[in-house]
Amino acid sequence: MKILSISVAAYNAEKWLSKCLDSFCIPEVMDALDVIVVNDGSSDGTCEVANKYVAAYPETFRLIDKGNGGHGSTINASIPKAVGKYYKIVDADDWVEKDGLVDLINKLRSIDADVIYSPYYKVNADSFSKTKFFGMENNSKLYNKIIDIELLDPVFDIQMHALTFRTELLQKNFTTIDEHCFYVDMEYNVFYFSMVKSIYISDVPVYDYLVGTNEQSVNMKNMVKRRDQHLKVCKRLFSFYGKGQSYIDRLIENCIINEYRILLEIADPIRSKNELLQFETVLKESDEKLYNHTVSNGIKDKKQTAMVIWLIRLLHFCGYKGVHRLIHLRG
Repeated sequence: MKILSISVAAYNAEKWLSKCLDSFCIPEVMDALDVIVVNDGSSDGTCEVANKYVAAYPETFRLIDKGNGGHGSTINASIPKAVGKYYKIVDADDWVEKDGLVDLINKLRSIDADVIYSPYYKVNADSFSKTKFFGMENNSKLYNKIIDIELLDPVFDIQMHALTFRTELLQKNFTTIDEHCFYVDMEYNVFYFSMVKSIYISDVPVYDYLVGTNEQSVNMKNMVKRRDQHLKVCKRLFSFYGKGQSYIDRLIENCIINEYRILLEIADPIRSKNELLQFETVLKESDEKLYNHTVSNGIKDKKQTAMVIWLIRLLHFCGYKGVHRLIHLRG
């Protein structure tokens, strides 16, 4: 049996794909890997690059070649096809640490948790300098052991790059991720992490996450342009709020705060105000507790945006043009 299935979402990824796939070519663990490259309707040489690895290492690499459906569609396509004991997502412009992957595979051979949480590196696209990200720095007593999910710190930060799920959990509870839509990593995190009962906290980084490219969906200009898609994801997460899992609530609150931030960044102040008011109505009618906690809890994590929301609510949006001007002068 394969130990780890890795789903590689690849859309016009010819530039980066070889670096990504090379990072899995580690002789001591290749027999344990099931690397599924999902070509999402690319128009460049993505398929050709992937097929070279399939031809060279047919026991490790395979290709799903499908029409374009967005990142969510690659997850939907690969989860049912995964044959590994565990499942992880690695984007085509990212890669993994050799020592980290070897360590992860060795741990997965013996442990039996619903999810493994590992540190990861954010890699600057210009300098390739690395910054370690780990949401468990102050909880070293929990490292390298399986714990009940209820023992997690309430401010535990869930990030797709840090997660490796038990494949059986995903397949038995398969939930379709939105397709033709950006920002669906939040759906993936919330849908499946909400089903987790046990977690293993590793202290060894595995994932290298490339940040700072203009093409990235999290670039603010792109987020403003695609704000309808971010809003779609936000709305889908509303129903998961307030179920007793504080870390899920925090993730949803941060998603909402980011939606406000996107709407504040719209260049036209009138359109910005109108869309903010529309979102205020949608959020309040959907879940008034979430509406209120967005600010009160947001101040802890995203202080500037939360304070701006608090201010414009206090003023009932009177004088919004002035607030908008200050925000854009700052930018």
